[in-house]
Amino acid sequence: MSARAPISPEDVILRVLQEAQQRGSRPIYRTALVKLVYLVDYIYAQHTGRTLTGFEYVWDDYGPNAVGNKIVKGADRLHSAKGMITIDKGLTPSGNAKYQYHLAREARKSELRDELGERIIKDVIMSYGNLNWAAIVRAAKATPPVMQAKPGDRLDLAPDSDKQRRLARLQAVLAEREYETGRPSVSIRELKARYGLVN
Repeated sequence: MSARAPISPEDVILRVLQEAQQRGSRPIYRTALVKLVYLVDYIYAQHTGRTLTGFEYVWDDYGPNAVGNKIVKGADRLHSAKGMITIDKGLTPSGNAKYQYHLAREARKSELRDELGERIIKDVIMSYGNLNWAAIVRAAKATPPVMQAKPGDRLDLAPDSDKQRRLARLQAVLAEREYETGRPSVSIRELKARYGLVN
């Protein structure tokens, strides 16, 4: 039996764009994409102690961002090397550059092999995907790693030990529910609220 290839950061970025476009069918601004991927990584790290993309994060001029601007670079590779997305470049009314991401027609939907990651992407897009980019930025800045840091700091996405124990309980509930029904009957967000894990 051959080993599965690891999930690449570009797989995660593509799935965020696919899920966002499926729910809202509108382009995603660069700033919103960066913050949505951050939110996925933050929540995933709360469950596992590591990010889904493998990225580390810093608080840059615009809030949380992957070190080395890796989310934008990953989206650029999906555009230029793989032709999976298109990027529309333009100017805002104030003359600043703006970038909007769309799925290319050739980009077929393919879910991640990581069930937790897939579920978190869907939950993040359901919760934040239809908000405007400024509201998505506010949501990302309201996470504890950003609130406990200063601009320029690296962000610590690891959960505290008390929260980790409660998350283990949550994962057990999800596993039991999935075993009994074949799929979860409530979202991660609803379960987190029920078990006092809302940030």
